[in-house]
Amino acid sequence: MKENVKWIKLNAGQKGYYRVLYDNNNWDQLIIQLRTNHTVFTPNDRMGLISDAFALCHGNLLDCSVTMNLTSYLPKEINWGPMVVALKHFEKWRKILKYTECYLLLTEYMKTMLTKSVSFIGWLDNGTDETRLIRPQILLASVLWEQPESINKAKMILESHLFNASVISPNLREVTSFFY
Repeated sequence: MKENVKWIKLNAGQKGYYRVLYDNNNWDQLIIQLRTNHTVFTPNDRMGLISDAFALCHGNLLDCSVTMNLTSYLPKEINWGPMVVALKHFEKWRKILKYTECYLLLTEYMKTMLTKSVSFIGWLDNGTDETRLIRPQILLASVLWEQPESINKAKMILESHLFNASVISPNLREVTSFFY
């Protein structure tokens, strides 16, 4: 192996059906790489890293801080797969931690992360097919995690529909129907 290798990603392309538990140094280097340029990894590899981190954390094999640090790149994620995998795992955490002290910390983390994602992805139903697929997932998550700007925007779109007969884009209906 070359001497200047900073990290190793096993199960490339997520072809195997197994979890990969790296040592702490390799996790740290993978996190740095994701924060620097996450597109070095394929979407499948990013989904695998996220899924492995959450599953290993849930099994008490990986510290929660590693999983949180790994997901810190997500505001830059525009691929549907990795974002949906992360949001589904965070939703599980939300249900598990709902009545604990950790819940407030998790909620603040998610609000911050989703605020960045929402500002990047926007509310207009435009862009690539990938963007149009990921937008409702991010917007709905931001409402579920009680991000104030998203709640206000969703209510505004719904009120405009109810009182002014404006059309709600099909991709935003689930987000606004939350308030029916």
